Amino acid sequence: MSNNFYHIPVLLTETIEALNLKSGLTIVDGTLGGGGHAKLILEKILPNGRLIGIDQDAEALKAAKENLEDFKENTVFVHDNFRNLNQILDSLGIEKVNGILLDLGVSMHQIMSSLRGFSFAGFEENLNAPLDMRMNRDNPITAENILNEYGEAELEELLRKLGEERFARSIAKMIVLKRPLKSVNALLEAIKAGTPPKYRFGKPTAAWAGNVFRAVRMEVNEELEVVREVLDVALNRLNTGGRLAIITFHSLEDRIVKQTFKNWAEEIKPQPGFGVTQKKAIAKIVTRKPILPTADEVKSNPASSSAKLRVVEKI
Repeated sequence: MSNNFYHIPVLLTETIEALNLKSGLTIVDGTLGGGGHAKLILEKILPNGRLIGIDQDAEALKAAKENLEDFKENTVFVHDNFRNLNQILDSLGIEKVNGILLDLGVSMHQIMSSLRGFSFAGFEENLNAPLDMRMNRDNPITAENILNEYGEAELEELLRKLGEERFARSIAKMIVLKRPLKSVNALLEAIKAGTPPKYRFGKPTAAWAGNVFRAVRMEVNEELEVVREVLDVALNRLNTGGRLAIITFHSLEDRIVKQTFKNWAEEIKPQPGFGVTQKKAIAKIVTRKPILPTADEVKSNPASSSAKLRVVEKI
């Protein structure tokens, strides 16, 4: 890519194939990032197709505009959260679209940015980064707010629920004791203090701190709430035969997507006298099992290892 926004799109070929693209379609990429998926989508839907590219990260949107310069006549760039899909399409005068892609992962650019506070990995400056973790830096709530203002019980619940962290109680206790927390390193020290030594020694930092960082990031960005909100909206905005493709990276997100897709595809025949009413399927599942990255992709891009692609088609 032509700028320093760094991100490798995952399941690229599989996603493009799953969307069943052809010339003239209108497609929404709700997580535009640097435009990796979008470029291949545009190549498939040209010359008369249109891409609505949405991203809440202004840095990502700027990079995408540069990377997709050759496709600017066929692309609408929107700085917003895809949870506002209804309002976005209404503002553009678009009633229905032919496909929607949502890649729910955090970008490598966000992880490696020394000012964003998403990660402890990579460089020393990341350790001194402020506790931000906002994907949209216009949002008022940061990781620092949550870590310094939530009560101990509230923090424990957050770490247990979103992070599936086994030492949620002791880590929450140490976070409160070590306040105020201002940097990534301060959070790491609190996690270290709350994690028994035998679960840390000889292990990479991600093994004992990753769950906490993920939980706080998900809380800051309301990631599960956003997924729950957008699914029915996305299906409603598809034309019949249109496809919704979602890439998840976490079991909690994937569970929501899997169950929702299952509910959409379920068909129940009426049973008079038993109080069972008819329910017609409103979508069919294209991927009976999630599509996973190949061994080669995981080797070249380890961040893809937990990715799962699920696809439904509106009927």
